[in-house]
This record gives sequence, structure tokens and C-alpha cells, in this order.
Amino acid sequence: MKRIAILGAFLLLFISCSKERNSYIKLSGFVEGIEVEVSSKISGRIREIYVDEGDNVKEDDLIAVIDSTDYEIQKKQIEAMVESALANLRLLERGARREDIRVAEELLKQAEANLRNAERDWNRAKRLFEEKSITEKQWEDARTKYEFA
Repeated sequence: MKRIAILGAFLLLFISCSKERNSYIKLSGFVEGIEVEVSSKISGRIREIYVDEGDNVKEDDLIAVIDSTDYEIQKKQIEAMVESALANLRLLERGARREDIRVAEELLKQAEANLRNAERDWNRAKRLFEEKSITEKQWEDARTKYEFA
């Protein structure tokens, strides 16, 4: 009987050693993903968010929209400045306006009339000075007036 007990123990040992053992354990759990910092090329306030914490996202997925109001205002200001500069350029390319030309012509006529009057006064003062009818000071005043006319 001793032999049978030894043979039975040996048989149990052989059977337990020959059984295939699984080297994995099946458990349930939670695995945290890698945290990634997200940034945008421009700064601003976020207007809409399209994902929640824990959602799967891939490269180039739209996750949020930045409010563009400030940039739109700035764009309109720059466009207005460009339009103003173009309008000034067109005015310069067309040349002077008729009103400007008319004003300049009137000023020229007045200057020519003043020159004629000063020349007449100077010639008269010169003649009177030669005749000794006016003083040297009066003649010099007339000459100065003519030179600056």
C-alpha cells in the first residue's frame, strides 16, 4: 500500500507539473492617457470648445474656436487706412483740383498787381528823388517795397 501511495503522490506531482500554466492575470482597471499641452498660433478668448476632458483627439482635430472680434476690428482699421492712402494717391495722381488751381491763379494775379504797383511807386519815387522832391528815406522805402514785391 505504501507503493500505491508513493505512486499516487508521484502521479499527482507529474500531472501538476505537466499542466499548461497561464502567465497572465485578467483584471479590470483604468489607464490614464498622456497629458499634452495644447496651444494656438494666435492668442485670444475661447468662444467655443468642441471636446470634453478625456475625449480622444488626433492631430489637426478642431478642439476650440478663438473669438476673432478683436482681429476683425483691427483688420477693418487697416483696410480703412489702406483705402484712405489709395484715395490720397489717386488725388495726387490726378493733380491739383480746380479750386486749388483757381486760388493759386488769383494769388498770382494779386502778386503781379502788387509788383506793378511797387514798380510804379519806385519809378515815381526815383524820379521825385532826382528832382529833390522827396527825401532819401522816402526813396529807399519805395525801393525796398519794390524789391520785396
